[in-house]
Amino acid sequence: MDKITEISDKMPHIAIPDLEGNMHVVPESLFRDIVNGSQEIERLDDWRQIIRAIVRDWLRSLKD
Repeated sequence: MDKITEISDKMPHIAIPDLEGNMHVVPESLFRDIVNGSQEIERLDDWRQIIRAIVRDWLRSLKD
């Protein structure tokens, strides 16, 4: 069974569907910390799938 984590105290958040159809919900503040270098992306469970999904969406946005 998958682990479920309560995130209501970590709002706002970003929901990211990966290529396998799983949904990853990540606090926006964690992404900001990753961008500014105070956290590492590897802190996220399934970070490889999340990065692939983000890059996929980014590449799609370049076509628009």
